[in-house]
Amino acid sequence: MYVVFDTNFYRTLVSRRTTQEVKELMCEIREAEDKKGIIPMQSATVAQELLSHLLDAGNGKNCTNACVALYLHTGNRKEFRMIPLPDVQIAKMVFGIDWAERIKTQETCGVIMSELAATEDIASVIAKYKNELGQIKHYIADVEESLASGVENIFKAYDPNYKMGDLPFGENKELRKRFLDYIDSSGFEWDTILALLISIAMRLHQQFYKLPQVENVLINARQVPNFYAAAMAFRKMYFKKFSSSAYNIRKDNHANYIWDEYILSGLGNYIQKEIIGIVTSDTDMIETMHNYNHKLKIETLEQYSSYLGINLINGD
Repeated sequence: MYVVFDTNFYRTLVSRRTTQEVKELMCEIREAEDKKGIIPMQSATVAQELLSHLLDAGNGKNCTNACVALYLHTGNRKEFRMIPLPDVQIAKMVFGIDWAERIKTQETCGVIMSELAATEDIASVIAKYKNELGQIKHYIADVEESLASGVENIFKAYDPNYKMGDLPFGENKELRKRFLDYIDSSGFEWDTILALLISIAMRLHQQFYKLPQVENVLINARQVPNFYAAAMAFRKMYFKKFSSSAYNIRKDNHANYIWDEYILSGLGNYIQKEIIGIVTSDTDMIETMHNYNHKLKIETLEQYSSYLGINLINGD
């Protein structure tokens, strides 16, 4: 079985551990996983989340060790195993295009992490890739802002007086019910998928890729709902959550739900007929997936630690 691990898995893993202890632990984990027939996969989403913090003043050390852990978990000096971002997969699935620019960015993430894992001079690697790390940081901020704007616009479509930080719909229960009915509908699913497809198509067109005929796109697009099913269930959950609280998504760090959604896009799909599972201790991810489909392979860090017979929680 292939397994993907979320961002907090690696952050928790390196907590209270030195870089050397992290390296030794990853060897132990890999040996235990080999015995269980588990193939750990690097999520491009997780890689970019972690790398985006390496230029931060206070968060760099923890995320640096997490990058080392991620790379040693899923790669070696020659190669690494990565599940691409969903837009890269959809570009291939629907438009038949290997999105070279995005693929190159993912490969760069792997190269940076491989050098972090191999060096004693972390600062020099970060300095060497300062521009690339800045671009990744900008990408993360841009995607989170797109989500915040999307949520804001959809609430305004139902309530023109809505402002970010307000309780959506106020005390208007009827309006809230109409919104929640829409979120539970197939219309919301297709609106989300169409927005994703249009966004990808526009970016591919801007980069001078030749897009296929519309008829072929429509046929290929039928695969997307199944591919994105688990992620869609999670998206519905957090849109409902946003509708019931006075969040300022831009300030409360709730826009990072989009990364959990991207990570979950792999759950339940297959690589060479082997199913993809996920390890996370995120309560929202676990509860949503269990409610959506209890047969999906999703475990907590504690459950995975017990299964491997290794203490992954801390350095005690």
